[in-house]
Amino acid sequence: MRQNINIKRLLVPVLLFGFLFLLVACDGEKETTDSVTELNTELTDGLRLDLSYEGKVFQTDRVGEVTLSSCIDGDTAKFISAGTEITVRFLDIDTPETKGELEPWGKAASDFTCEKLTNAQTIVLEGREQLKDTYGRYLAYVWYDNRLLNLEIVELAYSQAISVSDYKYGQYFQQAETKARATGRRIYGEKDPDFHYGQIELDLKTLRQNIDNYMGKNIIVEGIVSARLGYNAFIQDEEGYGIYIYMNYESTTRLTLGNYVRVEATVSEFGGTAQLIGVTRTKVTVLAENKLDCIKPHVLTIPDITDYHVGALITLKNLEITGIQQSGEARNIYVKDENNNTIMLRIDRSVASRFEELPFEVGKKINVTAPLSKYEGQYQLMLFNEEDEYLHFH
Repeated sequence: MRQNINIKRLLVPVLLFGFLFLLVACDGEKETTDSVTELNTELTDGLRLDLSYEGKVFQTDRVGEVTLSSCIDGDTAKFISAGTEITVRFLDIDTPETKGELEPWGKAASDFTCEKLTNAQTIVLEGREQLKDTYGRYLAYVWYDNRLLNLEIVELAYSQAISVSDYKYGQYFQQAETKARATGRRIYGEKDPDFHYGQIELDLKTLRQNIDNYMGKNIIVEGIVSARLGYNAFIQDEEGYGIYIYMNYESTTRLTLGNYVRVEATVSEFGGTAQLIGVTRTKVTVLAENKLDCIKPHVLTIPDITDYHVGALITLKNLEITGIQQSGEARNIYVKDENNNTIMLRIDRSVASRFEELPFEVGKKINVTAPLSKYEGQYQLMLFNEEDEYLHFH
C-alpha cells in the first residue's frame, strides 16, 4: 500500500509538468503559426534603387524614368518612355491571369499593380542584358517611388518568383517567395473571395441585362454563332442579345457560323466591353447546326444604338464613307449618316484578306450588317463577312 502511495505522489508532479509542457508547446506553436500567417513587405521596405536614371532612356540605357500609359494586368503595363509607348513585362514574376482566362487572385493582383502605378509620383524601369521577350515586350524591374514593385508582389503572395537568375535581386526574390509561401496566404492556399469557383447557368438576356453582376463569374450560356472573327466569335439569341467570345488563339470548328452552341466561360471585359474568356474547344458543345435564320439583326439608325445592342448583329443603311485608316493589316472605315452622326467600321486583321478587293472609297454609300462592339467608350461595327447581305455598296 505504501509503495502505491509513493508512486501516486511521484506521478502527480510528472503529469502536472507534462500538462504544463503541453500547454506551453501548443501555445508556442500557435504563436508561431499566427506570426507566420501575416504577410509583410520587409524586403521591399529595405531595398533601394542604386542606379542613376536622370537624363537616361530605358530603351537604350536600360534604366529610365517613365510615365504610366495604361494598366494591363498584375505583371504587365504600358508606359511612355522618351515619347514612345512601350509594353513592359515585369521581370521574375507571373501573376494569375486576367485576360485569356481569369484565375483566382488574378484580379486582385491586377488591381494592386494598377493602384500602385496610378498613384506613384515617380516610376523608373530597370532592365537587364536581355531587354525584350519573344513577343517584343520590354522586360524590366519596375520601381515606383523607390520601391521595387516586382518584389513587393512576391512578398504579398500575388506571384511566385519565376525564372530568378543570379542577377543582383535574385536572393531577395527567393527569400520573398519562401516567407510568403510559409503563410499559406493568397496564391499559396487561400480562396479568392472575388473569384467564383462554381458555374452559373443562365441565358444571354439575363447575362446582358445584369452584366456587371457576373463579372469574374464562371458561367454556362447558349447562343447561335452570329459572326466569326478569326479564332473568335459572337453568339446571339433569338431575342437579339449577344456577346463576344475570345478564344485566345485556339481554333475550333464548333464555333462555325449558324451553330447553336453551349459555352462554358468566364465573364470579363476588354476596353470597357464585356466578353467571354477562358474558352477552349472542349468548353464549346454544338447543340444544333444551321440556325442562322433563327436570329435577326436589329435595324437601327446610329442614334438608336445603345449598350443593349453590344454583342448583337445590327444593320445600318445609307452610310457615307468619310475616311479610311490603315492600321497594320487592320483597317478602320469611318462613316456618317445623312444627319452627320458617325460610327466606325472595323476590319480586324484576322479577316482583312476577305475585304482586300472591296471598293472602300471616300464618298461611297453602303449598307452594313455586323456585330456591334465597343472599345474605350466608342461603338464600332466589326466587319466579318463581305457577302452582299452583310455589306452592300450603292
